[in-house]
Amino acid sequence: MAAPSKNYTLIPDGSVDADSPLDTTLITQLRDNTIHIEEWLGDSYVAAKNHDHDNVNSKAVTLAYLAGDLLRAYADTEGTGATTVYVKKKEIVLDFGGALRIKFDLKHSGSGTTYGRIYRNGVAVGTERSTTSDTYVTFSEDISGWSPGDLCQLYIKQASNPNADWRNFRLYSSAFSRLEATLDT
Repeated sequence: MAAPSKNYTLIPDGSVDADSPLDTTLITQLRDNTIHIEEWLGDSYVAAKNHDHDNVNSKAVTLAYLAGDLLRAYADTEGTGATTVYVKKKEIVLDFGGALRIKFDLKHSGSGTTYGRIYRNGVAVGTERSTTSDTYVTFSEDISGWSPGDLCQLYIKQASNPNADWRNFRLYSSAFSRLEATLDT
């Protein structure tokens, strides 16, 4: 591999802050850094998603959620409705698989019981939760077995009128775990 034709220049933070002018020197450094990286990697380099190298072999890498307390996705809008059978009210498409801590708030407007349950792709996977409270109660559950592209859903019903109320459907995890597949040589 030939040496890169452009040098890589470390650009100081002071050159890219909001008060710094956009000048020829900065633009040239940005362009030359891009050329340097491209030549250093090689013309045939194509970045692959979820891929890693150990300087000898390449291997597939999978990122997975681990249940924890970092907010990853949410659908916070409040809803109210009357149904005595489970109906999907919230849905989030997952970008990674693994385990998630899922939280949601429920209350019942009037006398009666409101029920909520987590579903995966239209199939119940969570514990049925219920409340007779007329103020919001937060429910939390760690559920594993999620895959990228899965639909994490909140279904609601109530035992009697007038209405079930829901809000703050949230997905939490800790830092990602790297699950590495076998080496591709």
